[in-house]
Amino acid sequence: MSGELHWKGMKKDVNKYVEQCDICQHNKTEATRPTAKQVAKVFIDKVVQKHGNPKSIITDRDKIILSNFWKELFANMGTILKRTTTFHPQTDGQTERVNRTKKMADLKRRELRFKVGDKVYLKLRPYRQCSLATKRCGKLAPKFYGPYKIIEEVGEVTNRLQLPPEAIIHNVFHVSQLKLKLGKQHQVQHEAPILTGEFELQL
Repeated sequence: MSGELHWKGMKKDVNKYVEQCDICQHNKTEATRPTAKQVAKVFIDKVVQKHGNPKSIITDRDKIILSNFWKELFANMGTILKRTTTFHPQTDGQTERVNRTKKMADLKRRELRFKVGDKVYLKLRPYRQCSLATKRCGKLAPKFYGPYKIIEEVGEVTNRLQLPPEAIIHNVFHVSQLKLKLGKQHQVQHEAPILTGEFELQL
């Protein structure tokens, strides 16, 4: 599109439009990358406050760690930044092993917090889904239902949703089953299936 049109802030507007795509929000999972600010906060809270300033840090060539801000910070702290060589992770084999273990533990895990009034999509994957009538392209069905409004924070990791009256499933869900709705435009709502007495979803 940039070959035909251009306006100030075009990239930001396009990214925002894509993020608010209703079909994408129903079918795609979220992917996030930590910012330099988030990395700095975790470093101060988890490392410096508990163990003091490190004498040295072995790191890969991530652009966040190699930024001028981090270089100046480490210099003022007296911390030596040791960088691994390109395409040679064996330089820091112990860390690579720890990272591999942590990666498996943190797979698809992220901290989520919602507030009352937020509209969220609901994922019902933990339930065993069955269809009373044979449907084609079941794998292409939406992964998320809704959006639904959060009406109460039951606990730190659970929220109560405003489900339609015909949905007889319990309306309290763990935050891992919710995804924040982006955008304010009105879209067709995908209603949640009805749960039977055998805890099966009727689609």
